Amino acid sequence: MKFGFCLPHDGELSQPGNLTELGQHAEKLGFHTLIEPSDHLVMPRQIATTYPYSTSGDYTDSRSDLDQATTLSFVAARTNKIRLMTGIAVIPYRSPISWANTLATVDYLSGGRLDIGAGVGWMKEEFDILRVPFAQRGEIMDEYLGVMKKIWTEANPTFKGKYFQFSDASFSPTVLQKPHPPIWIGGESTRAIRRAAELGDGWFPIDGNPKFPLSRAHQLEEGILRLKAQVEKAGRKADDVKVGFLSQSFQMSNESAEGRELLVGDPGKIVADIEKMEKLGVSFIGLSFLGDTVESTKKYSEEFVREILSKF
Repeated sequence: MKFGFCLPHDGELSQPGNLTELGQHAEKLGFHTLIEPSDHLVMPRQIATTYPYSTSGDYTDSRSDLDQATTLSFVAARTNKIRLMTGIAVIPYRSPISWANTLATVDYLSGGRLDIGAGVGWMKEEFDILRVPFAQRGEIMDEYLGVMKKIWTEANPTFKGKYFQFSDASFSPTVLQKPHPPIWIGGESTRAIRRAAELGDGWFPIDGNPKFPLSRAHQLEEGILRLKAQVEKAGRKADDVKVGFLSQSFQMSNESAEGRELLVGDPGKIVADIEKMEKLGVSFIGLSFLGDTVESTKKYSEEFVREILSKF
């Protein structure tokens, strides 16, 4: 099992010195990946869209996010081997040529350490500001992924789609990873699972979606079985699409929390949860240790490594 360490994307912890310290700390502890979560270009002042990752559906955060790719390039320059992941980049927000160039640059500058977590987004008001049709965001994402893959894998690419076309053009830099950096598809819906099976190198859902819950072992197993069925339907091999898991519920405590969500409770229960997830086919788990200060974050992550990660 590989483990990801979520970086801060706003607030005090996201200051350059703190980002550097946390990134280097995670690398020293043996984490596999640094995850830069949340992709928002603009924050509408009034949000009526249902937030998919809360039981109330309300989104009350007024944060201003750091740009994912820029942040990962910054951290890449201050680390040596730990991988870097966008978790999750909203592909319809930007031109696929812009994405192809930006992500290839991160892959190049990091020495081939990039993983791409990609999703369709959820906030209609932000799509409206960006003048991107919200109802078509799934179609747009699928097409844009096709554009990006062509740019990364073909010497003389051309593309003619419903939302994007180009020809007679050259692109640089090239990606270091071949054929391209791994693409992990986020989302928990039936369509997201199908997208991962057809277009992704991995599925990277979050456990906190009450409409498509994955916080219990049987729910996660059902989701993975649906993924496997879609992978087979797409004519791909089972191991072509890996399974990851981003835990919103993760919490270490002194209580056993038997019967609670996955990755909630004492270290023994969490170790057992991870072993269970591994048997189901999960190979990568993203976790947040972020506290109010750098020191509290480091202490929490050190406890996790000592009590849990060391067992794997």
